[in-house]
Amino acid sequence: MSTVSKLMSSGFESLLTFGTIRALTSTTPQTAALTAAASTITHLALRTFSNSVTPRHQETFSEMIGRWTYRVPQVKEAVQKQVEGEYRKFLSEAKDLWSAFGKMHTALPEKGLSKQQLNEIVSRYSQVTNDHIKDKNISGAIYVPQDTAQEQADDTQSLTLEKGSPLEIALGNLNAVLPRAAEKAAHWNPLHKNEFPVGNLIEYQVVRIVADMFGGKANEVAGFVTSGGTESLMQAVYGYRQWGRSKGHGPTESVVIAPDTIHASIDKAGLKYDVKVVKVPADENGNVSLIEIKKAVKKYGSKVVALFGSAPNYPTGAVDPIKEMALIADEAGIGFHVDCCLGAFVIDQELDVKYLTYKGVTSLSADTHKNGLTAKGSSVLVGKTTVEQDIIYHSGFSIPEWRGGVYGTPRDPGSQSCVPAFQTLLTLLALGKQGYKENATNIRTTVKAIKTMLEQHFPSDIQVLGDARVNVIPFKIAESLNLEKGATYALIDELKKHNFNIKAIKGDAAHICVTGRFAQDVDVVRKLQQALKTSIDSVKELNNEVQAGKKDFPGDARLYCTVCDITEPNLTSSTWGKYFENRFLGPMALKATVLHYFKALQNPFVEVPTTDLTS
Repeated sequence: MSTVSKLMSSGFESLLTFGTIRALTSTTPQTAALTAAASTITHLALRTFSNSVTPRHQETFSEMIGRWTYRVPQVKEAVQKQVEGEYRKFLSEAKDLWSAFGKMHTALPEKGLSKQQLNEIVSRYSQVTNDHIKDKNISGAIYVPQDTAQEQADDTQSLTLEKGSPLEIALGNLNAVLPRAAEKAAHWNPLHKNEFPVGNLIEYQVVRIVADMFGGKANEVAGFVTSGGTESLMQAVYGYRQWGRSKGHGPTESVVIAPDTIHASIDKAGLKYDVKVVKVPADENGNVSLIEIKKAVKKYGSKVVALFGSAPNYPTGAVDPIKEMALIADEAGIGFHVDCCLGAFVIDQELDVKYLTYKGVTSLSADTHKNGLTAKGSSVLVGKTTVEQDIIYHSGFSIPEWRGGVYGTPRDPGSQSCVPAFQTLLTLLALGKQGYKENATNIRTTVKAIKTMLEQHFPSDIQVLGDARVNVIPFKIAESLNLEKGATYALIDELKKHNFNIKAIKGDAAHICVTGRFAQDVDVVRKLQQALKTSIDSVKELNNEVQAGKKDFPGDARLYCTVCDITEPNLTSSTWGKYFENRFLGPMALKATVLHYFKALQNPFVEVPTTDLTS
């Protein structure tokens, strides 16, 4: 805090104290009330003034003065007029650069494009880009020597007869087209829009297509193609934090609230961006209480920047009450992000949800490299530009003081490859509504069949959790069997012997995430039924040995996306010494184990020393 601010702050307290004392010692109640009211109003007015002239977190003195001066109506009008003028220039330049690329796609075509049409897009985008930079001596930006013959060659592959369902045709076309697209786009860099306007053009289309799937209007949204769902969610948290900073939040002040079934990347973002993540407990089926969410929003008040919900969540596959949560967010004047990373291209096809039309929803994420069937890694973050909480705007970096010139990026990365976004666009256009509808229907049909099989053939052995509304079927060994803790994880290990790799989740439970690959086996339900029958019998036999102290069942849920056994500290020990060890040393050891796991993957040939757990 500046010296001036400190003096003013101390002056406020003196003024308030002096005014209060005078009010309390006045001879009449009327005089006392007036004096107290006057001192309080003065105190609040001066404190408001102090807040406006106190530098915000990471705000320079010049920026503080600018923000203060911007309160003058004439100044605000003049600045806005200048910014809007420059913005219109940017729009005009982008339209001119993009016009050469031909038709833009802002929604899925009804029928997927043919191999010839996809190849024509690759050729046109490549040719226009090459013509744009040809014969130019460019400082930086492009570092690979130009190979004119290779760049200008038309290597469109010969067409083959297309047979099969819309999904089969599309996947066959993509096998032929995507490698060529990757080759052509290998050195395109959207950071340099003057040299590679194709990068922004591609991202524009992908974002609008995904937004349209959820009811978003092309002129009311913006967004990014990211490397995956983790980056999409983390970028959303960062955008909301920056919106909070624009309101005056300091370091660690911003809060996001979510059910405790939200993806762990929210916690990761909280650690990276100094955002407090508040989790509202959901029940065993993954259902969260709206009353508890409202309590959390009220408790943290003006510090809350956003709510996060899942459709569906990863652990149990439950869909959060999106519409109701959106209304809570809207009433509180905060953002609301819908995480559709796992459910996109299924929930929108089968349940026809239009989340971006809901009042209160301000952003959404959808993984195109999951049920969108495009290459890894690719995800989309969509934000509404018509709301105060415009996270795409607030995600940008502007560093005008840099010696190298005015520097800025729309989000964390600087230079990046256009290949993932280009392949994503081609995949969306190849599948079309028919292809994605077919894939989604196959998934939902398989989900329903598995759920029915579990309920009809294993009613006393397996407990299905939740309603399996989208593409995840959560379950656990039935408590009525009275098996030892870890029995469900033992069941997962037994199922591996029958070529079923099922994911473990917290709470001695598991889930089956049905994908297009899983569903393509027309006999998968019968195979799973037989595998479960044999595996359940094996677990019951193992349980006898566990109860006799001869063996142990596995510990808690495995490390996400791996087969590692990471155990949860046992807090049921009867001795105080063991309780202390597991309660306080267990979590540190668990964290160190996870970090050592990744370190081993980076170089498995180096012996890793034990890390000091207190470091």
